[in-house]
Amino acid sequence: MKLLFFVLFFVCYSKTFAHSYFFAFAEVEYNVMQEKLEGTLIFTRHDLEEALIKKGIISSTFEKLQHDSLSISAIGNTLFNDFKFFSNQIPIKLSALDFSLTKNGLIEIYFKSEKVKLSQNFELQFNSLMDIYPKQQNKITFIQNSEKRTYVFMNNESRRKITISN
Repeated sequence: MKLLFFVLFFVCYSKTFAHSYFFAFAEVEYNVMQEKLEGTLIFTRHDLEEALIKKGIISSTFEKLQHDSLSISAIGNTLFNDFKFFSNQIPIKLSALDFSLTKNGLIEIYFKSEKVKLSQNFELQFNSLMDIYPKQQNKITFIQNSEKRTYVFMNNESRRKITISN
């Protein structure tokens, strides 16, 4: 009887910590002087960690991960398969610069793009983690000339045209 009570308690207790919705955020600004996109991708640390471990990109927690250019590049290259900018249908190359872990359980990945001129046919694909977490929702704030626009991405709409100002 005690064992049954313990098992039921454990199952109920563990479900209170599971979450059924997953979120990622990005803030990206177009640097007119350098003609580059610069930004930050923000994920819940344990969600991204679990996804990268499942894919074999990392083998341990972010706290134990070596904070070197090889690890940063591997994380970035994986994320940039699902987080992409396009100008006139041509992908814009992104490079991960660094990452940091926050005290509130997030991971921030900093990146920049190659030199690019933005066109009216500027698009973004942001389906990060949607293959692992079907209820994943992603949001980006795009900044250009001090003007901010926010776009939401869901499993049924993971690529959007981004409005740019001239």
